[in-house]
Amino acid sequence: MLVLLPAVAFVLVLVLARRRFAPGSWRDAFLLAAIGLGAVSVLATEALSAGGLIGRPGVIAYWIAVIAAAAIGLARTPRAGGTGGAAGTEPAPAEAERLTLGARLLLAGIVVYVVGTGVIAIVAPPNTWDVMEYHLPKVMHWIQNGSIGFYPTAIPRQNHLAPGAEFAVLHLHLLAGSDRFTNLVAWFSMLGCAIGVSLITRRLGANLLAQVVATAFTVTLPMGIMQASSAQTDYVAAFWFVSFVYFLLRLLAAPALSWPLLLAMSAALGLAVFTKATAYLLAPPFLVWMAVVLVRRLRWRVLAPFAAITAVFLVLNAGHYARNTRVYGHPLGPREEPTPNSRYALESHAPAALVSSLAKHVGTHLNSPWVGFNAAVQRQYVALHEHLGWKFDDPRTSFGPAFARFRIGRTDFQDETAGNPLHFFVGLLGFALVLAVPTLRRDRALLTYALAIGVSFLLFAGYLKWHPWMSRLHLGVFVGAAPFVAIALTRVARGWPALALAGLLLVLSLPWLLFCQERPLIARENIFNTPREGLYFKTPHQKYAAAYVAASEFFRAHPVTRVGLITGNSSWEYMAWRLFPGEASEMRFQHVMVQDPSGALAALPPFGDFGPEAIVALDQRNLGESVTIDGRTFTRRWREGAVAIFLPPAP
Repeated sequence: MLVLLPAVAFVLVLVLARRRFAPGSWRDAFLLAAIGLGAVSVLATEALSAGGLIGRPGVIAYWIAVIAAAAIGLARTPRAGGTGGAAGTEPAPAEAERLTLGARLLLAGIVVYVVGTGVIAIVAPPNTWDVMEYHLPKVMHWIQNGSIGFYPTAIPRQNHLAPGAEFAVLHLHLLAGSDRFTNLVAWFSMLGCAIGVSLITRRLGANLLAQVVATAFTVTLPMGIMQASSAQTDYVAAFWFVSFVYFLLRLLAAPALSWPLLLAMSAALGLAVFTKATAYLLAPPFLVWMAVVLVRRLRWRVLAPFAAITAVFLVLNAGHYARNTRVYGHPLGPREEPTPNSRYALESHAPAALVSSLAKHVGTHLNSPWVGFNAAVQRQYVALHEHLGWKFDDPRTSFGPAFARFRIGRTDFQDETAGNPLHFFVGLLGFALVLAVPTLRRDRALLTYALAIGVSFLLFAGYLKWHPWMSRLHLGVFVGAAPFVAIALTRVARGWPALALAGLLLVLSLPWLLFCQERPLIARENIFNTPREGLYFKTPHQKYAAAYVAASEFFRAHPVTRVGLITGNSSWEYMAWRLFPGEASEMRFQHVMVQDPSGALAALPPFGDFGPEAIVALDQRNLGESVTIDGRTFTRRWREGAVAIFLPPAP
């Protein structure tokens, strides 16, 4: 199976990284291998695109080349090669410890979560709204166009958002010929985060018990459990962020400037930003920490490492920045959202606005199973806003009119909105212990690390409006908090109390593993007894099923090869790619009547000679009986629910 090529390549690079750079630790080698392959794959994908070679042959050739290069490297590297060096590991005293029975039980529980989410990731298809709207459609457009270049689209997020995770999905989709393994990108990232937080915990001077507790905290995050079996990008960004932080800590602890560590850290930072813009909020506190230490240590000589960090960062991100600048006039994409009410950034930074925003970001994780408790907390929120003199659902601090009503609701098992209530309170306890317990507070590295994570959370609250999906964006903060939480708990509540609390997290988080609304393991209609096509339309998307399936039948009866898409800025596009072609035909899709700046690309090759044979309108209920595209009139021939089909007059 061609889809195994990346796995073979990773194993070979992992072994090579351990022999050459990390002889003391498979975990260090895992991060190094992931960063190395991630960076090379980004550059290779950009190169393939420049040559118009985005397709199965080009991707197969790339992975065969990686495997060959890794095999040659292994053949030239003795098994005992490497002494650790600047990029290796110095076995910490904790590595000589033996796991206690309690820690082994925790590890067994961790394995349950890793295996369970992996099974879901393979069996269930991607079916989260954002994935169907822009993550997977952009991959399909890339494959169709043979290029990762921007294209005309009414859903601008398909173009301007960071594409790092989708690059990995692109490779898997081309190798597998389907979306069967798409969810494994996030699952692999969860595994990487589990390894990364254990290394950060060790780097901060903790023993094996604390490392296991940190890993348990990470894999039991309710939002993380559900993200790990989806095709969302939050866990991928969290993995690169954790890798960046780990090598930053290694760099700061090194007796002299280590260029290999600097390059690994820089590449991880570049990959984090290339994956999701939340990295711009997660990384700054750690970059300030690094800058302060290196300036004190190196003085004016710090210019060289700073230049290297910038260069590596830009090498990975320059292509996407250039594409955004060319179409939207800015490296980060359009400066305005499609509608004023869909702006993500806070529109007021008045003290009352900032307090309101922070309270709502916290409130994202205060949901509980108890209606009375939820109502009491809600009343306190209302009272707080009355005291502040700030409108409770002010659109300047809450996202969009349809989503602006902040509510403390019941425990949620939906993969876009579930909070992390228990982990939030455990994290708050760990943070308080670091600040309050003298022995913890005197640990400068631990204190600085905890404060940096805290500042990252404040940056989220100070920049982003509250919206119902905020918990997903917070994932990197919660994963980053795991090391200091585990250290605080194991140093203050030694032995069984810390184990018991971690065990409690493993038990109480099981419902999110078993009952995820979109991909349930246990339910009357679960991932094992429901056809894969039906799982695409799992709750809350059943309302689209009949229309898309019926539209697919229409195209089987009226075969065409070129279909123009008319969509809103948030439409369920992927199912058109998935269902409409049928089993024996292929279609070419292109957005038409595009108002976004990318619409100007429709006049350029390869889009200018498209000439649609049919028009599919998604979520466009206000369209009339006909539409005119490039002087040609298409008349509505079929409509059901959110889908309408327009055809030209019969010849």
